Amino acid sequence: MSYIFKVIIVGDGSVGKTALSLRCTTKVFVENYKVTIGVDFRIKRYTIEDIQTRLFIWDTGGQERFTNIRSHYFQGARGALIVYDITNEGSFKNVKKWYQEVKKHSAGIPIILVGNKSDLEEARIISSKEGEKIAKEIDCPFFEASAKTGENVEFIFRTLNNMLVEQAQKNKAKIRESKVRDSLMIDR
Repeated sequence: MSYIFKVIIVGDGSVGKTALSLRCTTKVFVENYKVTIGVDFRIKRYTIEDIQTRLFIWDTGGQERFTNIRSHYFQGARGALIVYDITNEGSFKNVKKWYQEVKKHSAGIPIILVGNKSDLEEARIISSKEGEKIAKEIDCPFFEASAKTGENVEFIFRTLNNMLVEQAQKNKAKIRESKVRDSLMIDR
């Protein structure tokens, strides 16, 4: 069995969305990035028992000037990462805005909140407890990560992948149950 899932990564500019997607797919960290204009696209493959998956990772531009075109990138998304920078209070304050944007364009998809740049502990402004609190408010898992060191990056993407597989299998089971019910009604 195999699945293909479109995953979007959203958050303010310069929070490390590109760094996270690159670290996940290439195991590389690049110190200086260019601003993502529109969207970048990467693929990550996983195999869990007999299930093969491919995550099509859409790394969206977080700058305000991309707001009008960004909504088009949400179409068909099956999962999302909302990313903020633990050293940037403004990016944290915008988490709920990003959550609302994801919900507006892709309701019902699994979401993970990521506090990035955990390697910059001495510059930390947002505590882990604050991250946990907002994750609880928006009802999603929360992890801190460092694209620079690789801390938790693979774990986060694998967790999202597992959530997507679980959701897909539940949906498949619901469809089977519905078909059985429909056939029983026809037989009567």
